[in-house]
Amino acid sequence: MNHTVLALLIAAGLGVSAIGGAFAADHGHASHGAAQSEPTLDHGRQWPTDGALRHGMSEIRDLMADAAPRIHDGRFDAAEFSRLANGISARIEYVTANCKLPPEADAQLHLVLARIMDGVEHMKTERKAQDGVVMVIDAISSYGRFFAHPGWQSPSH
Repeated sequence: MNHTVLALLIAAGLGVSAIGGAFAADHGHASHGAAQSEPTLDHGRQWPTDGALRHGMSEIRDLMADAAPRIHDGRFDAAEFSRLANGISARIEYVTANCKLPPEADAQLHLVLARIMDGVEHMKTERKAQDGVVMVIDAISSYGRFFAHPGWQSPSH
């Protein structure tokens, strides 16, 4: 599945309007501009999370942690990268369907999710799979810096 199709599927799950490339979800989410790529803190504090977000992000982190040793050893083939990418995509869909954050926090979350989706698409391309892994790990590490998730441990490269 290419990046555009994945983005459209996720957008449909969020009830997103594609006008101007902004996200605007039907459950109280504000519009999100694409100009900013790194989240910011909420006046020096981490953004709130909810159970669905913590669950989905923990599963994404765990998928990456489980795959990391074999990826580092060069023992992860194209089919495994594809399965990993699909597993992460399923968790993103879960988060977007179930997470209920205040609009400002949601806008910051979408920056993280967009970076994860970019990494997922790279993982599906054999010559860019390693780059995709790094992108996803960087994005979920960013999540840990900007969102209040008790006990969060970012994966290592």
